[in-house]
Amino acid sequence: MPIIILGPHLNLIMKYLYHLAILFIALPLFTNAQSNYKPGYVITTTGDTLRGLIDYQDWEGNPKLFRFKTNPTADAQRLTIANTSYVEISQLDAYQKYRVDISTDNTDIQHLETFRDTSFRTDTVFLKIMQKGRNVTLYSYTDHLKTRFFVKTNATPQAPYELIYRIYHTDYKTFNDNTYVKQLFELAAQFKNNNETAATTIEHAEYKKEDILKAVSAINNITAAEYQLKYKDKTRVLFFAGAGASIGTFKLSSVQASSKLSNTSTMPMITAGVDITANPATSRFFFRVEAALTENKFKENFPNATSPYYPLDYSFSLVGVSLIPQFVYNVYNTENFKFYLSPGIQVAFVSEKDAHYNQINGSTVTPIDPLLVFNTVSVAAALKAGVKINQRVDISASYQLPTTLTQARNGQIDLKSIFIGLNYYFGK
Repeated sequence: MPIIILGPHLNLIMKYLYHLAILFIALPLFTNAQSNYKPGYVITTTGDTLRGLIDYQDWEGNPKLFRFKTNPTADAQRLTIANTSYVEISQLDAYQKYRVDISTDNTDIQHLETFRDTSFRTDTVFLKIMQKGRNVTLYSYTDHLKTRFFVKTNATPQAPYELIYRIYHTDYKTFNDNTYVKQLFELAAQFKNNNETAATTIEHAEYKKEDILKAVSAINNITAAEYQLKYKDKTRVLFFAGAGASIGTFKLSSVQASSKLSNTSTMPMITAGVDITANPATSRFFFRVEAALTENKFKENFPNATSPYYPLDYSFSLVGVSLIPQFVYNVYNTENFKFYLSPGIQVAFVSEKDAHYNQINGSTVTPIDPLLVFNTVSVAAALKAGVKINQRVDISASYQLPTTLTQARNGQIDLKSIFIGLNYYFGK
């Protein structure tokens, strides 16, 4: 297969990416949020402990509301700051209610102030518990503005306090106020964990989840092995393979044909790919990369619309190896049945074979120059819909928008395709 240069197709790819991103972002707006109840318990403001099921979602920030059921058939109750002190979704996340001071300065590099902004608000919120260690507990709080980290020493009744990070411009220079580093060093000294390993971890910690978590782990005497076991990346990678059918419809436009010619072929297809899920507990959104091996055949006999007007016989086969990156959204999402939509882009590397272009004059068959020259790569938008059953079997149908396969000459060939596939997932 020839070497492919994608440069001429980059603008087309970027256009498809832009429109698919808009579609992907808009998908949740056109579907009702599906419940995802997981075992857990809550502690009310009166001190009662209620065990049952909590609707666990991919919250963009710290939630203000939880939905709770005492059993699967019970009506959902609303848990808010007013009636709830603590929420725990078993083996997933936990939230504790506190009244805390929350910084309100902007740390977005594109929207920095020209002064050191120390503004804050005092509010009662659910803080997410990131780590509850023997010495301190680490929390996080995310809203539309930014993510902040809070700490609380376990031996004191005081509320958590924020680890402070600020960034601002002054005199055309950017300043980073890394007060959080000093705060972490003070905690390490308080609990006599200011050894070389802890000091190095704290000194090089950036204000992001992984670094702050490692620094607090050092203060809590959590070993590297314990950290890896408990806080390793939750990203889940699943592999699949399968087969199906490729239904391709060609449209031929040519100065030698009096009208557009349509030709459809149905051929077997082989697929394989990988799903990458950031949060397996919800699996609402994930990224998929799929590869497909397909073949399409075209064969037409048509009268020549130009001199010498002898009938023409045109046939070829196209073998395509496609890569299809997709964003997947589970419109309906339960443990053993999922219905999804997945917009994506199909990049196909195409090879032509068994091409015949003949002029027919009675019993005389005269080969002539190829009618058209095929591109070796094609790019098209695609939309797939499918169902996943019992975590293993995926049945889907996808539609590839029409794309031009040939170089500009004396006509063109367009192809649109429908793919029907059955895939099987491997591993756990």
